[in-house]
Amino acid sequence: MLLILAPLVLAAGQPASGPRLEASRFLRLGPAQYKAIEIPPLNRPATVNLQYQVLSELGQVRLVLIPQSEEERFQLGSPYQAVLSTPFQRAGSVVKHLERPGRYILIVDNRQQLHLATELQLRLAIDYDPPPPAARMLSRQRRWVVVGSSLGVFFAISLVAGRKLWRASAWGQTRNC
Repeated sequence: MLLILAPLVLAAGQPASGPRLEASRFLRLGPAQYKAIEIPPLNRPATVNLQYQVLSELGQVRLVLIPQSEEERFQLGSPYQAVLSTPFQRAGSVVKHLERPGRYILIVDNRQQLHLATELQLRLAIDYDPPPPAARMLSRQRRWVVVGSSLGVFFAISLVAGRKLWRASAWGQTRNC
């Protein structure tokens, strides 16, 4: 039994990591402005890690991540579906797992500051989920080992259970007479 579980334990102990994309930008936003930054297209599920630090003394910004299809609604001031949104603050860090592949827009929003320009440092990291492992066939020898050991375990369990049932039924029959 230990030999059967050993590959599972070894596989679970290995870190699963896919490709990582990192970027860092310095941004300057005018008073009551926002900046839309296009995120590279995601072709599979990924985790987005955003960190930002406002460098201006009194500035506060918020980050909004939306699908590209919602960008026009955001620009028009219509209700939109945000994947994530932070409150207005001087610094922050956000991690969001995106299950759906597609195109996303990151909006850095300074519209709360009506008279002050804001400067900030923005760091973005995208960790793509690793692709599933490729299925492979066992060699003929390994297949025989797996089938043989499975049958051996099955017959051993059947024999033990059958003996117990036989004894219980035989003992019950002699007792009832």
